[in-house]
Amino acid sequence: MQSALAEQQTPLELPEPQSTVLSPISWQTYESLLKDLEEEDQVQLTYDQERLEIIMSPLLLPHERYSTLIHDFIRILGDELALDICSLGSTTLRRQDLQCGLEPDKSYYIQHENQVRDQQILDLTQLPPPDLVVEVDMTNPSLKKLPIYLVLGVPELWRYDGEMFDIYQKIDNDYVKCEVSLVFNLPLCTIIPELLKKSFRISERIVLSEFRQWVRKQIGSVNGTDKVTYKNIDL
Repeated sequence: MQSALAEQQTPLELPEPQSTVLSPISWQTYESLLKDLEEEDQVQLTYDQERLEIIMSPLLLPHERYSTLIHDFIRILGDELALDICSLGSTTLRRQDLQCGLEPDKSYYIQHENQVRDQQILDLTQLPPPDLVVEVDMTNPSLKKLPIYLVLGVPELWRYDGEMFDIYQKIDNDYVKCEVSLVFNLPLCTIIPELLKKSFRISERIVLSEFRQWVRKQIGSVNGTDKVTYKNIDL
């Protein structure tokens, strides 16, 4: 099924992002640029130990579609597993004491949702990092961001590059690829990319409906019962 879908897709010729690296850059300059560029959706800043990378990525429809669909998948998972989820979108994750900061495509609090629900400012020196971060890499590989997410302590990261969907879990002091999401306790590495590719042939409504049915089937198959009690995992 997966190969058949791939054959039906026409490879996309995507424009390359423009990247500039500046060093040394102070934390104060980094924060000033964040404020000045907060309305510029196509500009991303990644800061690590006085090294600042400024990336200007073209606004691509596939990127926006994939990002939105993955967000919708996560909402469905929350609904079906009765999990409260706080979505922070592309809110900058940064810590001055660790001298690092970056902007994910999406980030979510799930296990720690109740700790951020009433927050107006995300202070990662007082709050845990997001439980889940999503990166959609159509033109700009996010693998170089992994060491920063690791320093910030993000326990799970999803990455999709238009073909491969990978789940990275923080184990000890490294990220390890896994088939099963620790956050949702489901094997998502096959179904998500299949449905993302399928979204170019069928409507999003049908894609989301198929994903919801798949989730319900997974829940119902646990121990051969129709229902499952989901227990949050303490990260």
